Amino acid sequence: MSFQLLTTLLAVLSRNLLMTVATAASSSSTNIPSFSLESLLHHDPLQQQRLHHILTTTGIFQVPTKHTNKYLSTLCDCNLNHSSSGDNDTTSTTLMDDRTTRRSTIATMTVGMEHPLALPKNAAEWCPNTATQNALEELRDSVAHVSTEVMKALDEHQMSAVGAVSGDVLLEDVYGRNYTSLSAISQAANQLEHFHMYHQQQKQATTAEEEESKNTLDWHTDAGLFLAFVPAIHCDSGSNSAKDSSFWFQNEHGEPEQAIFDPNSIVFMMGTGMQHWISTTTETKIKATRHALRIPAGQNRVWYGMMHLVPEHAIVQRDFKTGQATTFQDLKHTLASQDNNNDDDDEIISIGCGHASTHNRRSRRLGSATDSSECNNSTNFFCWMTCMDIPHAEHKEEYLNDDYSLYCLDPSLLDNVADAAAPCATGYIHNPACVGKWKPTSQANGAIPSITSETTQSDEVQYCYGGTSMYMDGFHWIHDTTCTIYLFQSWILNGTGKWVAASIGTVVAAMLLEFILYMRKLLSRSSNLLVSTLLYGLQLTLGYLLMLVIMTYSGLLFVCTILGLMMGHAVWNVKHNLWQRYIIKNRMNAKQYAPGQEKAAATMELQEASLEGATPCCMNGMEDDSDEFFSNNKNDELAA
Repeated sequence: MSFQLLTTLLAVLSRNLLMTVATAASSSSTNIPSFSLESLLHHDPLQQQRLHHILTTTGIFQVPTKHTNKYLSTLCDCNLNHSSSGDNDTTSTTLMDDRTTRRSTIATMTVGMEHPLALPKNAAEWCPNTATQNALEELRDSVAHVSTEVMKALDEHQMSAVGAVSGDVLLEDVYGRNYTSLSAISQAANQLEHFHMYHQQQKQATTAEEEESKNTLDWHTDAGLFLAFVPAIHCDSGSNSAKDSSFWFQNEHGEPEQAIFDPNSIVFMMGTGMQHWISTTTETKIKATRHALRIPAGQNRVWYGMMHLVPEHAIVQRDFKTGQATTFQDLKHTLASQDNNNDDDDEIISIGCGHASTHNRRSRRLGSATDSSECNNSTNFFCWMTCMDIPHAEHKEEYLNDDYSLYCLDPSLLDNVADAAAPCATGYIHNPACVGKWKPTSQANGAIPSITSETTQSDEVQYCYGGTSMYMDGFHWIHDTTCTIYLFQSWILNGTGKWVAASIGTVVAAMLLEFILYMRKLLSRSSNLLVSTLLYGLQLTLGYLLMLVIMTYSGLLFVCTILGLMMGHAVWNVKHNLWQRYIIKNRMNAKQYAPGQEKAAATMELQEASLEGATPCCMNGMEDDSDEFFSNNKNDELAA
């Protein structure tokens, strides 16, 4: 009996010991290697060798900074669980992989490395405090500044350790552009930025194995060059210095390890792009960091990261058999399609799609624009959906006097101005390769300029600026900051006289449409098919033109269209009704009807006088007219 008890006790102790060893092995933690900016940029051979080892084994390191922890902590003051005007591309709430954690996101982007877009307007609903918004902007600038410097160190690593030499092509795009450095790649790309708040609900106690199997964000690598992020902060820890323990990564042997970060640092983690998309002359590849997220129960956690991507049209893969190129844009669409089918989160979006900078933050910030309304054409102009500074603005008048125009175009295609301007779509596209260039107007080959001698701003305030054929944010009224383009590109309503002419023209066109409808009714019994067909074509033309006028979302033109249709309907239908009454009265005077049959006769006469092709509502109106006519006719007889 005692032997059996001893055996059972040993078995229990052995099982507990094995579980303890397994738990210890699975929960091993590692301090992430740290590099100062000075050590990265001074090209110390020992530091270069150390960096090379890290990049080719785990792909993750950190750079100490100042104040980033303090900036990020202000995000805890935001109510990111606030129900805003609706989830969209810039603010959203997502249920994570473990089905118990909700992540709220504020998203924005930086075009290239020097033109960050402003925080989305509806972010103010979540973070109404101006001081908080300013702190988040300072955080963005700090990460962008350090990222630019780290990019230089990575370029040096490409040349010294990986085997590339100056001028080697690291990446190319479908337009034949070659990128010879990581800095050039980032300058031509859009960098995704996300502020996240994770709220982990309380869960029932589980074993270590079950807890490990429920990752908040499952194991993955990021589809980009690299991710620069600030270590997360626990909003409910009571101290901003508390180290985050929720980030896990796989070491060089593929074993999971818990990452320990310095709270005041910026972490750089390599993505798939560095491992697979960048061409090198050696077999040594930079390692994309495979990582996951495990947030403890009941924890609120805030995080910020900037995902550095490649240009949309960069070639990231080629088919070995057909040679067909796959661009980064194609890859994003493929990932999005897979995510929709699998009901999973988009990895690029979920993860991201030194000292703070000493220059003025507001000088870097460019607000996104839907059209040219925010550009004054004096110091800036509309290009890649922003107001870009005019190049050589101090010599603008000299350029214009020499018959030059300013174009938003891709300078790598300058052999032909029209071809160079095409990818930029006169500014209505986010293409960071587009810049402003002064070119002779005579050499434009049909390209649409952004600024000419006719559009440039004088010292006086203009009536309006730029032009749009459709306001994208609802109805606008007369004398808005953006000019309205009326049907044709050259018909820009940039003055009171033009607005008056456009308003009158809209009313007349609407009345003319009603007249054509009236004439078609009159000719409905005619055998002249050609005339009827021509009138029908004219009716469709005017109808669609008026539809396009309404689609400008100009409140005044909308009112003029409705007013013209109402006036035309009244004018032509009054004339038509008077003519019908005249015919019916003459017919009834010429015929004799038995007492009590007058109303039925009037209805019959009205139907005979009506036109074929009338709509049901018009037929109802005619029936009512017979009652009115019969009543009026009786009154006339009594009066006589």
